[in-house]
Amino acid sequence: LWLNGRPAAPERRLRESSMPRIKPLALALLLLPCAAALSGCTVRETTTPRSATEVLLLSTAAERAVARYDLTPLAGLRVAIDAARYEGVDKSFVVSALRSQVVRGGARLVKDLRLTKPKAPAPEAIIELRNGTFGIWDGAFTLGVPPLTWGTVGDSGTFPPFFLLSRGSQQAYCKLQLTAYDPLTQAPIQRVHDLWGHAYYNTWWVLGFGPFLRDQDIYPTEAE
Repeated sequence: LWLNGRPAAPERRLRESSMPRIKPLALALLLLPCAAALSGCTVRETTTPRSATEVLLLSTAAERAVARYDLTPLAGLRVAIDAARYEGVDKSFVVSALRSQVVRGGARLVKDLRLTKPKAPAPEAIIELRNGTFGIWDGAFTLGVPPLTWGTVGDSGTFPPFFLLSRGSQQAYCKLQLTAYDPLTQAPIQRVHDLWGHAYYNTWWVLGFGPFLRDQDIYPTEAE
């Protein structure tokens, strides 16, 4: 090997010959996991406090819990709803869903006006509503390589993760407790078992690409 008309130094020849050469194809294969991992990152994009999916999860779970309420013992009676002991962020929607269920069940929905008008007639039954739970569970299942840290103190970095298969899951749960009683005698008219409602929305990622193959029961299908 000649350099500028003179033989190159042996150590220079050795250094140049020992430098690894990375072919474009090999470089692409090395960068593929990084690109796939980056493409698998999800960003919660919404301009409201809750996304449309989160709102649908909660409302669907609440509607399914309320739909389990059998109002046969209260059919034809004047019924008021007492939600003073219900605590939760989405209280108004749950109470409204219960009001609709009371009407569908054949009861006559009225207000209890005795606090402001002592001589007002009392309802024939009062439904006391309590909140067992109402919220969203977020979880994920992944199969692949987690983030790896390399280097030493002061000179280190982290390789991005690479997931062969990943599933993100959001599930909403609603648990309601109801008691119907006579407002004059305080005697129970109906004891109701816990009313449960559930809704889910899953997304899948394969080799870092997705989401697709959505598995859900909140959005309408094409047939609907």
